[in-house]
This record gives sequence, structure tokens and C-alpha cells, in this order.
Amino acid sequence: MEVLQSNTADNIYFWIEDKEQGNVNPIYESHGAYEIYIVCNGERRMYLGNVLYKVGTGDALMISASTPHRSFGDGAFSGICIEFSDAYIKEHFTKSQYDKITECFKTPLISLPPNLLPIIRTYSLTAYNNVDMRNDCMLAIVDILYKHIPFSNPNAKRTFDSDLSTIGNYIQKNYLEIKGLDALSEHFGITKSHLCRVFKEHTGITITHYINALKIQRACLLLCESKIPIHDIYKMCGYDNSQYFNRVFKNMKEVTPNQFRQQSRAIKMWKY
Repeated sequence: MEVLQSNTADNIYFWIEDKEQGNVNPIYESHGAYEIYIVCNGERRMYLGNVLYKVGTGDALMISASTPHRSFGDGAFSGICIEFSDAYIKEHFTKSQYDKITECFKTPLISLPPNLLPIIRTYSLTAYNNVDMRNDCMLAIVDILYKHIPFSNPNAKRTFDSDLSTIGNYIQKNYLEIKGLDALSEHFGITKSHLCRVFKEHTGITITHYINALKIQRACLLLCESKIPIHDIYKMCGYDNSQYFNRVFKNMKEVTPNQFRQQSRAIKMWKY
């Protein structure tokens, strides 16, 4: 499992996202913060560790600190995200409030009635626009989540069996060397058609798209963080043909590799 580590300051953050089309986060992310992600509309699939949940409107994913996670889906969606560090809630909340917050994270997925989502959205917008209100809004949202723990059944949302999890982990570790679906299906001793059908049913994306997403993620990192020529980068990302690499890259990022590198440099210069 490839995990992108990131740090979160000792603070609390609220934001709302509305996506007109789905996306794929091929790399697991892990950070030292608690994260609450509430799906307001649409469907997503979310890995928490090696467990895959199929989530929809009203589902709240409770992601404990340092838990590897990633999400994907091919349809429009919207959601509310709240992140906060353990140090922050220890400093700004009472012991009983702290215990209530952390108790919620013992249930990885809490299902909420859709009629409560506008209320949670209002609390989130208030917290986003008014720093002085964020702790009160946080407690109000936690209170809603806490009350619905008894009515939630995370196991009912699990969709990934152990065999498919093994395939996903294998692809994560070996995507640079995988040359085709025939070799992949042979490795696992199943037919290519069965492999592709089951993977698509459980993840919402094709194996080819997933492998390309991993490769392009690596290409983006190399384009941003190195001066390696592009004609060498495509080979380092598991592609044999530069034209195919350029076409896949532009389809996923809507810019060419060279444009992506120029944009990343411009952003770095602006930051400094």
C-alpha cells in the first residue's frame, strides 16, 4: 500500500466541496488529524485501510488519525469535510466533550437522515465564515453524529472482499511493472473478463483507468519535484510510448505534461 503522508497543524478546518464530475485518488493519504467526511449528494467509494465502503447521501465517514484512506467515484458528488488534530480538541474542549468526539470515531461510518444535512451544512458554513463559532458548530455536528451511532451499521456498507483487496494492493505495489491485463489475470489465476467485471463492479472504475491514475500521479510528482526531462519521466512511470503517455496525461489532467510542469513552477514562484 503506497501512502502519501501529510501533516496537519494543531487547528480545526471546515470546507464544503461540490464536484460536477467524479475523480479518483489513486494514492492512499494519511495524516495526523481526525477527519469527518459527510456525503451530501451522490455516491463515493472510500477505502479506510483495506476496507472499502460504498457511501451515499447522509453517510459520514469517521477517519481516525493516521488511518490510510482514499476515495473514488465516477459521478458528481458534494460533501462536507472537517479536520482537526488531537491536540486541538484536547485544548479547546472539556474532558467529556473530548470523550464524546473520540467515541464517534469508534464507528467508521455513521448514517444520517437526509433531512439533517441542510442543518449540518449551515453549521459548517457558519464555522467556515466565523472562526469564533467553529467550536460551537463542531460540537453541534458531533452531537448529531453521536446520537445516530446506534442506528448505523458500517458492515452493511462494506463492499470489498478479501480477494479483491489483495488485487488492489498488488496493483498499488506493482503498477509500474504491470504490462497488461492478461499478465495480471494470469498472476491471480482468473480470467481477464472476470477480473475486469468484478473490479469495475466494486470500484466504479476500470483496472486500466486505475493503473493509469497511479502512473500519472507518479508523473505529476516527478514533474513538480524534479528536473528530469519529460522524455525520461514517461519511462519511469511505466509507459513504453511517449505519445500514449501524453494522451493519457492530458485526458486526466486537462493539460500536457509540459504545461503541468510550467504551472507547478509558477505556483512555487508565487508562494515564494
